[in-house]
Amino acid sequence: MSVLTAPPSRPLNVPRPIIPKEWAGELEIVMKNVESAFVSKKVDPKAYTNIHNYLSNNVDYRAFTLLFEKLDEYLVTHLNQLALKCSSVHGVALLQHYAFGWKSYQAGAEALDRCLRPLNKRVVQERFMGRKDFFPAKTLALLRWKHIVLAAAQADLPGSGRTNNRRLTHALFDYIRQDRSQAIVDEDHIVETILYSFIAIGISEQNFKDESYDIYNLYFGDAFVSKEQGVFGQYLQGLKYNPEDYLFHIEELMWFMGKPSTNVPDVTRKRLLDIVGVHIKEYVPHMTDMCESRLAGHDFIGAMRVHAMMAHCDGSETFITKFRKTVEAEGSRVASRMAEGGDEVTPQEYVKRLYALYTAFTKCYGDTTTGTLNGALRAARDGAF
Repeated sequence: MSVLTAPPSRPLNVPRPIIPKEWAGELEIVMKNVESAFVSKKVDPKAYTNIHNYLSNNVDYRAFTLLFEKLDEYLVTHLNQLALKCSSVHGVALLQHYAFGWKSYQAGAEALDRCLRPLNKRVVQERFMGRKDFFPAKTLALLRWKHIVLAAAQADLPGSGRTNNRRLTHALFDYIRQDRSQAIVDEDHIVETILYSFIAIGISEQNFKDESYDIYNLYFGDAFVSKEQGVFGQYLQGLKYNPEDYLFHIEELMWFMGKPSTNVPDVTRKRLLDIVGVHIKEYVPHMTDMCESRLAGHDFIGAMRVHAMMAHCDGSETFITKFRKTVEAEGSRVASRMAEGGDEVTPQEYVKRLYALYTAFTKCYGDTTTGTLNGALRAARDGAF
């Protein structure tokens, strides 16, 4: 497929209408409103009125079709320019061009969708009557990006030696590897931007209302899980011989994947964590010892990191019990110190010390990513106090 033409499976399969003279003036104004909204990412209040009037004054089916066709032409023309650039760069330059282009385009598509609400309403009516070749403005914009820009970014360059059309994906994995080795720092959140673009454009032309991970899994998710499983496999083998050392390595990897800053969507992170949880379930006693040791040393964040690991192999109840006992013990120490101080320790100072302790334990579950268990930890903390 050439990036200079619309994709073969165009959403629009209607004859190109001739513009009647009486419509030309109104349509020109409407398209100026459309272009302004897309470029500025803002919607002029007059734009909605102009589009509404155009469709209301010209009830002919061709007027609606013509506006939809003009919108489609505008998007294709814009995206062809981005696609040409994607066809001439590779590596980090390709990732940057794709990511920055997507951010701008997505914002423009959102503005278009607001601007073209009258058109979207008409699209709903047409689709209800069986004309499935029409789409709301934002949906059309996403489909066009998938067919034109993503296709150009993934297409292998001549002479590259590759034939699987995964050029953007290969660049993405290389970038992630360098980011993890700290050779580069993803300050612009390029990885996150690209991954979430895959999710956004995963909609199908048949049912565009449902969220789909098909594109994401095809170009990233499945391959990423497979690669990460290989890394985990090395440590899982070592568990049989030296549980404590290898649990530490697994903890580090799980903590890395659990942090939002890794930019991996939850659907992939959960797949990986669940896979590992199955394999390390039999090592809950070792994790319990690690947890107890860290709690005893007041390494609350370290203890919570072990808890994050235990949460994926049903070992949380043990941790919560030890967590509460630690809270009770620490609270008792504060009370004992007050009793030893006699009148020199004021009630205000006592409350202050307890509050400091309360804040420390609050930070424990506040920094973990096992959100569904935070309620149980809060209950343990509050009950102990």
